[in-house]
Amino acid sequence: MINLSKFKFWVKPSCLLIIISQFFYFNSNCLANTPIDNESTLEDYNQAVKTNPKSAEAYFNRGNARFKLGDKEGAIKDYSQAIELNPKDARFYGCRGDALSKSGDYKEAIKDFDRAIELNPKYSDAYYNRGLVHFSLFDNKAAIKDFNQAIKLNPKYADAYHNRGYARYFLGDTKGAIKDYNQAIDEPPPKKWTQKNTLPNMIKY
Repeated sequence: MINLSKFKFWVKPSCLLIIISQFFYFNSNCLANTPIDNESTLEDYNQAVKTNPKSAEAYFNRGNARFKLGDKEGAIKDYSQAIELNPKDARFYGCRGDALSKSGDYKEAIKDFDRAIELNPKYSDAYYNRGLVHFSLFDNKAAIKDFNQAIKLNPKYADAYHNRGYARYFLGDTKGAIKDYNQAIDEPPPKKWTQKNTLPNMIKY
């Protein structure tokens, strides 16, 4: 186990937002469920939109493809079009919120996550991603509240335990942080975890 009480942060407050971008990431099921390898594959999604211009799903899938290729602005436009065609699908708001978050538009991202949760109260990823936005805005209490709900809906949500541990540590709850880190270790680690993403590499004796 990690005894965090023996450590001190070396991170300067002015660098915290940069660190957040490195240590916290959004859970994009939008991306995971969209097969795309290159720009040519995107053409297939473009064709689907041309063939079915009234299909919200077609715009949604192309939005996912654009997002996966790094075109956040294009993805947001497609998600918005999908929402216009079908404003009752929580996924559309959740994925647009994800893209907005990665674009730094946290205020609008929260609105989308709020709407996604309103449409689907069991949308654990929306709670998780909203929690990360709250953390990015230095609202650790709100972040923990969202991580709590994500874990309640998905008790094996390793990412949520991991990031709730960070939020708890920043609030001075060392014991709670250790408990969360240990729980996260017991679950399958997220793919983006690396050696530099662990707390001991952020702190020093």
